[in-house]
Amino acid sequence: MKINNKTTAVLVSAVSALSALSVLAPVQLSAGAADLKKINVNAVKNTEFNIDKYNPALDFGRRNGCGKDQKNDYYDFLVMETEINDLFAAQGYPDRKLACNAVTLSDDAQKAGLTPYDLDLTKDGHLSPEDYCIYLRAISKDYNVTLNKGDSAAEITAYKGKNTDELVVPASVYDDDYAVILPVMGIASNAFSSCTNLHTLYLSDYRQANWINCIGQPMNPDHKIMASTYLNIREGAFTGCDQLSEVYFPQNLVMTNDFWPVDGFSGTPFSKDPEHCFNRLGVYYYKDCDTESPKIVAFNTDDRIYDYGTEIAFIPGTTSINNKFFESFYYSKNDIENVVIPFSVKYIGFEAFAGAENLSAVNGVSFSGLDSRIQDTVIKFVNAFNRTPFMAEETQNKLDDIIAELAKDGITKNSPEADKELAAAKAVVKRVTYSSYTTGRSFSLYPDGLYNTIDFSRANYASEHAGLNTGFTECGGIAATYSLLLDMLDVKNYRVGGDEHSFNVVNINGSWRASDLSGTCGNTNYLIAADPSLDRAEAAEAYADSLTSADINSDLMRVGANLYGEPSFSLFEASKDKQFTDEENAYYFVLDDTDRSKLRVYCYTGEDGNTSAPNEINDRLAKFSDNTVTAIELRSGLQQVGNIVYFINDYSGTMQQTDNFMKYEDLKKAGHKFDDWSYSYKK
Repeated sequence: MKINNKTTAVLVSAVSALSALSVLAPVQLSAGAADLKKINVNAVKNTEFNIDKYNPALDFGRRNGCGKDQKNDYYDFLVMETEINDLFAAQGYPDRKLACNAVTLSDDAQKAGLTPYDLDLTKDGHLSPEDYCIYLRAISKDYNVTLNKGDSAAEITAYKGKNTDELVVPASVYDDDYAVILPVMGIASNAFSSCTNLHTLYLSDYRQANWINCIGQPMNPDHKIMASTYLNIREGAFTGCDQLSEVYFPQNLVMTNDFWPVDGFSGTPFSKDPEHCFNRLGVYYYKDCDTESPKIVAFNTDDRIYDYGTEIAFIPGTTSINNKFFESFYYSKNDIENVVIPFSVKYIGFEAFAGAENLSAVNGVSFSGLDSRIQDTVIKFVNAFNRTPFMAEETQNKLDDIIAELAKDGITKNSPEADKELAAAKAVVKRVTYSSYTTGRSFSLYPDGLYNTIDFSRANYASEHAGLNTGFTECGGIAATYSLLLDMLDVKNYRVGGDEHSFNVVNINGSWRASDLSGTCGNTNYLIAADPSLDRAEAAEAYADSLTSADINSDLMRVGANLYGEPSFSLFEASKDKQFTDEENAYYFVLDDTDRSKLRVYCYTGEDGNTSAPNEINDRLAKFSDNTVTAIELRSGLQQVGNIVYFINDYSGTMQQTDNFMKYEDLKKAGHKFDDWSYSYKK
């Protein structure tokens, strides 16, 4: 297997923000919590067995739990992982192996005739994660897998095991090179094209292990199927499987290629069977072969959807709704005013209904009128409702509540600007915890970042609604929430940033400054890591109350300094004419140390993309009536503001000499400052 070396924006953002957190509160986990994340890699590598040849002594589990099924497969690993991790959890995750003669397996395992010694694959008289890693490693060898640590996930690119008629595809894989267990979140096109004999296919839900996360808390003691992990079957994944007629789904199933709905089972007998692939009211569904608890995924639409007016009602029993579901009828999604979601839905895909300009109801009512069970589902997948009036109304309600609370404390639009800024910052820090896909470092056994271990969609970090509705978001959600509050308090500000990080610039008493709340919103994690007995809300409130203006403002600049175009701002009355809503994020800025009264803005135009159009910028800014923003003109990639020279393009190394500007080295020798740069990564 190989690691995907593409550095994602998500991973970079996590590293950037957590670097800031470490400066604020460099608290270490307890020794036990930290050491438990390590395994003896050599012990795993040196214990080999062949998964192809059935071994009754290694037959621990079947599809629905403990018990023999005359196969050695992923179900056996699940029994091992569950039993061993639960034993560690019951003892508070001690930093040692567990002696087989000192532990007792679960009632289910005992009824199946299992003993601790059966699960001891290293045969050292003890149980540890190495034992189940050995089993999963043997299973993983049947697959070519691409790992993406930025997404904390794996994708199966090819099956290389025997051409069998029945197959249990693992929902997690072990990688030798990195000694990690990652969820399988994708099956690539043609991945199983060699399985010409395959008749029956079992696809399993990934269950976050009952282990400990990055701040030392249990991940999943209830063994829930987390909303944060899904399985994406890409177009033609089972091309060549001419016998495939029986498939069992996970509940969190989607079928997309780059977020466009596709038919993941196209060409198989399964996809041609009208009992399993069918159309109702213009929506295509797949239904699996489980007669006791069938899974149904709504994966696409057809042209007939246009004939059904302003409502889409998913059939009862639907368990999953595809990523970008509305994209398949992009030009009519704005006709949809109501979506009917049955209680059976367990997964709603990334931005499934996003951008539907008139979607104002779910099940015929606003969010506050929904049954609590549907409310919980909506919040788990709140990104599915990005840029919709339905979710904007609920977020606005929460903003209104905050404004009302601030008014009780004497903070209104008429208060001093510095007081309003600090009050808004405290309100955000009390309610929102910084969280990311990863921990900003290499985990050693499981993905252990908060977003991987709480029951919210992985993509919620990308939602403008996540902060106030889930309590967890990344820098972009924090910056958006902060801007919304500042706009309601009439404090001039912009959400800014770029691919690497997002923050705010705020104008206080005529002076522009940078204000970045990611670190402050993340501090609660460190407080709890140091003292797990703390209540999160109480710890966040106490910390927020201690903040001063100096804590939330900085003169430091961050990379990727663009004026962030966020279309969602247009749905909030106080922000729609105060924030940029351009989706292309074409405007960039610099802060001038010699004159903080102006936010200096530029954009890329011209054939070479390196020149600015001040008239265009001024026209764009005119509707804001903001005389504290002014356009600057670019020439040949360098811009001098006051005595500071800014790099506008992401050049590396020496700048070439031009007719108008000296080389970088000559500028530096001449005494120009270069400690406050603004990079742009727009190509």
